[in-house]
Amino acid sequence: MFYFAGGVLCDDQEFRLVRYLMSNYDSAVRPSLSVAQPVAVAFRFSLLALLSMDERQGIVTTSCRITQNWNDVHLRWNASDFGGVTTVRIPAAQIWRPDVILRNNADPSTPSNIGEEHAVLKSSGDITWTSHVLLKSACTLDLRFFPFDFHLCHLNFTSWSYDIQQVTLSAERVDLSNFHPNPEFHLEDVLLSPGGGRALAFSLIVRRRPGPPLLRHVLPCFVVTALAALTFLVPPASGERVTLAVGCLLALLLVSVATGGGPRASAPQLPLLGVYQLCCLCLVSSVAFLSAMTLGLHSKGADGIPPSPWLRKCILGCLAPMLFVHPCPPRKDSMNFQDGDEEEKKKGKRKAASGGGPPIERYSSSPQLLRRRSGTAGGSGGGGGGGGERSSEEFERRFLRVLDRVHETLERNEARDMENEGREAAREEWRKVAQVTDRLLLVLFSTGSMLAAALLFAFAPL
Repeated sequence: MFYFAGGVLCDDQEFRLVRYLMSNYDSAVRPSLSVAQPVAVAFRFSLLALLSMDERQGIVTTSCRITQNWNDVHLRWNASDFGGVTTVRIPAAQIWRPDVILRNNADPSTPSNIGEEHAVLKSSGDITWTSHVLLKSACTLDLRFFPFDFHLCHLNFTSWSYDIQQVTLSAERVDLSNFHPNPEFHLEDVLLSPGGGRALAFSLIVRRRPGPPLLRHVLPCFVVTALAALTFLVPPASGERVTLAVGCLLALLLVSVATGGGPRASAPQLPLLGVYQLCCLCLVSSVAFLSAMTLGLHSKGADGIPPSPWLRKCILGCLAPMLFVHPCPPRKDSMNFQDGDEEEKKKGKRKAASGGGPPIERYSSSPQLLRRRSGTAGGSGGGGGGGGERSSEEFERRFLRVLDRVHETLERNEARDMENEGREAAREEWRKVAQVTDRLLLVLFSTGSMLAAALLFAFAPL
C-alpha cells in the first residue's frame, strides 16, 4: 500500500521503519553493548586516480572511494514486523559514525573527514558507509633524481576522538581495479600498514614517467650542446666562430631559465637534471673561450716566428697523425739563408780590404773584357796610349760597379723571397697547430658531452 505524505510517494513499511529506528536514537552515543567493548570498523580503501603532485608545496592529490563497515546495536529490527524490509538507506549524518580523518591532511580548505553520503542499514545492525573523497595529503618529495625520481607517500587514517579501547580499525588489501592511470606518474604499488587497530597507513609508491621531462628538458640541452660542437668545425677565416659559440650559450641559458632546471622543490635540492644542465652550461661557456684561443693561434706567424720545437714535436708530430691532420711540408729556414749571405758579404769585404780585388771579380770573365785588359797591358809602354788606357780602366770600374749593384740587388730580392717564404711557412705551421687544437678540443668536448649524458642515466635509479 502506497500513500502521499508531504507530496512524496513513500512506502509505508520503510517510512514506519525509519521512524521506529530514529525515534529513540542518539547519534552521539557509541553503538556498543558495553563500555569495555570497542566498535570494530572494517576500512576498505579504493584508489581511483592520482590527480596531481605539487613538488613545491609537497602535496599529493588523490581521488578515493572509502567504504566503512561496522555494527550498530541500536539500529537492529525484525524484518517480519516491517513487511520483510531488510535494508534501508538513510543519511549518514543521522547515525553514529566513526570519526575517521586523514591525519596528514595538507589543505585546510579541504575537510579531512569523510563525506556525508547515505549509509546502508541492514536488519542485523550492519552498516555500510561508502563515500567518494578528494584527499590532499602532505608528502616529502625527493627530487634529487628528477626526472627518474620515485616517491613514497603515505595516507594516514585514524579516529579523531576515540582511542583503541573504543574504536578499532582494520583493513583489507587496497582495491586498484578502478584506478585511472596518470600520464605523468606511474603507480607502482600501494602498501597497507596496520597500526594495531589505532590507525591505518596506506603507502603509495609512485614513479615519474621520464619521457615527457626528457623531451622538455634534456633534448633542448643536448641539441644546443651538439650545435656548440660545430663551432670547432667552422673555418676561422669566416669570422663567425665566436658568434656561433655565444649564440649557443645564450640559447642554453634561455632553455635553462625556461625550464628552471626541473621542478621547484620545497627543500633546497639540486636535481640530477639541474646538474646535467650545469655541466652543459660549463661546456658551452668553455667553447666561447677556447674558440677565441684557437683564433689567436690561427693568426700567429705573421712576424715569421715559427712554433717552438716542443710545440711542433708534440702537436704537429704526435697529435696531428692521431687526429687525421696532414702535416706541413718541410720548410726552408730563411734565417740560415740570411746568415750565410751575410757571412759571404763579410768575406768579400775582407778580401777587398786585403787587396784581393772586389767580390764582383767572378762576374768579370767576359772574353772581350779579357782581350781589352790584355791589349791595355801590352800597350802600356807607348806614350800615345796613356789616354786610352785611362778611359778603359774608368769604363771597367764603372761597369764592375754596376755589376756589383746588380748582384747586391739580386741577393736582396732572393733574401726577401726567402724571408717571405719563411714567414708563410711559419704562418702555415701556426695554422696547422690551430687546426690540430680544434680537432683535439672537438674530441674533448664531444667526450665531455657524451659523458655528462651518460652520467645522467648512470646515476638514475632505473
